[in-house]
Amino acid sequence: SSAFMKYFQANRADFKQEHPEAKNKNIMKMMAKQWKEMEDDDKKPFTDEYDAQMEQYREDFEKWKVQETERLTKEAENLPLRRSQRERRKPNIRARFLETGTGGDDQTGESEAETDESD
Repeated sequence: SSAFMKYFQANRADFKQEHPEAKNKNIMKMMAKQWKEMEDDDKKPFTDEYDAQMEQYREDFEKWKVQETERLTKEAENLPLRRSQRERRKPNIRARFLETGTGGDDQTGESEAETDESD
């Protein structure tokens, strides 16, 4: 919450005691007016608290982003490939075939055609 909201939360009960007839809407307006008229030195404890909380939030958010990216990357590695992804990999399989003369799991270097011809 903002520095003003920190001020509001800290002083609302006292303000309500001073103005018991005032409704919440009016209390907020009166406190906002008072906040605007306050000197910066009087606002400093509330702005410092707000700044500290925002810094902590930023640090926590950066940590969360890293953790979430790692989690999603691990999840994505375990997902089965979609057809479009398998099709994009075909050129790599073809290139491997052309380089090694094998079509995949065959470790001998002989293709099925060569094996059939020799029988």
